[in-house]
Amino acid sequence: MEKTEFHPDTIRLRISGVIEQGPPDTGFYHTINLEPGREVSVIKRWTQVERERIDRAVSVSTTGIVHIVAIEEGEAQIFRIRQYGPEYVMTISAGSGKREGVDARHAFFEEVYHSLSTVTGSIVIAGPGFVKEDFLAYLRRTNADMAGRMLTAETRRTGRGCGAGSDRTGYAGTDHAGPSAGKRGHPDGGAA
Repeated sequence: MEKTEFHPDTIRLRISGVIEQGPPDTGFYHTINLEPGREVSVIKRWTQVERERIDRAVSVSTTGIVHIVAIEEGEAQIFRIRQYGPEYVMTISAGSGKREGVDARHAFFEEVYHSLSTVTGSIVIAGPGFVKEDFLAYLRRTNADMAGRMLTAETRRTGRGCGAGSDRTGYAGTDHAGPSAGKRGHPDGGAA
């Protein structure tokens, strides 16, 4: 193996190098694309440092996936947090509660909630203004278990860079007072 490249958009690892064994291609260059679900056998003597890195990666992958919902009036973007950074999942757009009344906002919150219904890990609700608190209040009425796994973060903007302008952070169950063992929950995976 001479070169590896990870492509987060396709969740693919490309491995390139010279084939050392196996007729008829011995001595020629080849690239293998590895994707989730593909079985591969690796024969190598691992150093202690390499084993620790592998153990750490396996541990992180089994503790669940944290999702971020960057929400503002009429738009929400959902991201998964991966070891290599945020992974875009989807954007949900709806009519604004300011322009179209309470029913449009309720429908928007319902659509965001349904998009998160398969997520079993922690969820961060981030954004400027009061929309995130209104969404959290909607969730407390709709699904208390999910609301208990949420954390809110005040930001100056929304979207992929919403964490960069973070002002304060608080767990949903404690009204910005800090973590509460009974409310925080433990992520165990999931996808939006």
